[in-house]
Amino acid sequence: MTAALTLEGVSIQFGGIRALEDVSCQVPAGQLRGIIGPNGSGKTTLLNVISRIYPVTSGAIRLFGDDITRWPNHAVARHGVMRTYQRVALVNQLTVLENVMLGLHATRRQSLLGIAFCTPGYRRFERESVDRARGTLEFVGIEHLADRRGDELSGGQMRLVEIARAVVSRPRVLLLDEPAAGLSLVRIDEIADLIRRINAELGVTVVLVEHVLNLVMSLCERISVLVSGQLLVESGSPSEVQEDPRVREAYLGQARAHGPGQGQGEGEAADARA
Repeated sequence: MTAALTLEGVSIQFGGIRALEDVSCQVPAGQLRGIIGPNGSGKTTLLNVISRIYPVTSGAIRLFGDDITRWPNHAVARHGVMRTYQRVALVNQLTVLENVMLGLHATRRQSLLGIAFCTPGYRRFERESVDRARGTLEFVGIEHLADRRGDELSGGQMRLVEIARAVVSRPRVLLLDEPAAGLSLVRIDEIADLIRRINAELGVTVVLVEHVLNLVMSLCERISVLVSGQLLVESGSPSEVQEDPRVREAYLGQARAHGPGQGQGEGEAADARA
């Protein structure tokens, strides 16, 4: 089976802190892979490394066999890796349609001359972008929001727009960083159904980082478990991961360290060591 993503001994260090250490795994093309782990374990950092926001200290990253370890992040995006973030960042002054169109501008080169003089080629690109964005909004189920501004949306609507922006370019790999964060149970069910459809109907390989474990267990074929920057489980079925005593200890150990009601989110600051 073709590997969409391959990580070979990937490590990253921030000063004296080893955030990821010798991480090696493969995600087959078309798979829906979950990544879980306690707070500060390295999940967001791993996505930042794959999308080339962070440079690796050592190791290699391959995308469908191509070594992308030293590529700039815009080149990785153009070759089919798109992502979402824990904190949704829409351009509030733009409409939903225009925000989604940004996902196409990020993956297609346009000459400055064409943009400045609005050449026929650029006008054709804009028309195609509008059509593609509207089609994606319909796929996601929020076409009725097309003319709303970014600052007129609820948190759940913003999350759906962000996902639409990530998939409008038809990526080969989609990295989702806690898409259910802060959402109601109804919205979580909607997100789960959308992720399934992106994977099954669009044929996109999905890597899902999520703290809502029920969502991961119900969605993902295989699950990787990160603890303190190392892979505790490279790839296991949901049942195997749930029954693994090492995984239980990793979560219970953190719960004892934080106390009840704490340690439920993983932001970039917490993930600086992760």
